[in-house]
Amino acid sequence: MYKIVSVLVSLLILLLLETCGNDALQKTKTGLDKASISRGKQLFQQYRCVQCHGDDGTSGFADLSKTGEKYSIQEVKTWIANPSSMKPGASMPAFNMLQDEQVSDLAQFVISLGE
Repeated sequence: MYKIVSVLVSLLILLLLETCGNDALQKTKTGLDKASISRGKQLFQQYRCVQCHGDDGTSGFADLSKTGEKYSIQEVKTWIANPSSMKPGASMPAFNMLQDEQVSDLAQFVISLGE
């Protein structure tokens, strides 16, 4: 009996994975891409965002934990690339040297801080 139940459970799990696809396993509960968040976290360290936002993005000069509640992904990307375009005189420097994918990764990381 135990083997039958075990086989049925295994088949059910495989069916669910096939139906959802592997992409579903790579997304957070809000649909952010886990790999992108990971790359964004590395960029956050590399470009010294930690100096103003703290190691975890929620401490320091500016807490980013509520960013996803207030702004869309596109607004966050625009802010990262050119903050003064959204807020003239913003103290944050522009990161317009980043590639689009890097800006997207950083934005997904920042938004993920509120999850």
